[in-house]
Amino acid sequence: ERLKSSSLMVAWDAAHLPMRTNSADVVVSDLPFGQQCLSASALSQLLPLIFLECARILTPGTGRMVVLAGGSPIPLIASIGKLSGKYWKKPIQRVSPVSIGGLLAWIVRIDRNEHAFDHSNAVENISFVRKIAEKRDRISRQRKTDSGEQTGRRIRNVNG
Repeated sequence: ERLKSSSLMVAWDAAHLPMRTNSADVVVSDLPFGQQCLSASALSQLLPLIFLECARILTPGTGRMVVLAGGSPIPLIASIGKLSGKYWKKPIQRVSPVSIGGLLAWIVRIDRNEHAFDHSNAVENISFVRKIAEKRDRISRQRKTDSGEQTGRRIRNVNG
């Protein structure tokens, strides 16, 4: 008899996930490369928050995270330690280079350790996450407006 399995794929803000603590087995993420909506400095501020949030939702001891990231893996690995280092097994077991259309990127697997998540810092981080999300949304809206994709905008062809 065939085993039934299910999966769910969603797109959420990785720094503020609407999930319960310890509720996920695996996180797979294509991290922003800092070229679309965020500057390199904003990205370096956001990455530790992403790793902290993923540490929160992953099951201690068995949870794991697989990320695709551009550039060097060294800043990525450093950002893991900034806010959430106590939640990840060390050393990181898997860092693999890949080429995406000639662009060097890295696949990094990070395993969650047994340490229980501490919620005491969560309130401090939420306001910072919201500020970055609002800035990202403003940039996205501006790009849509600049490219003529504004919602409800009609373009008429008027023959003179």
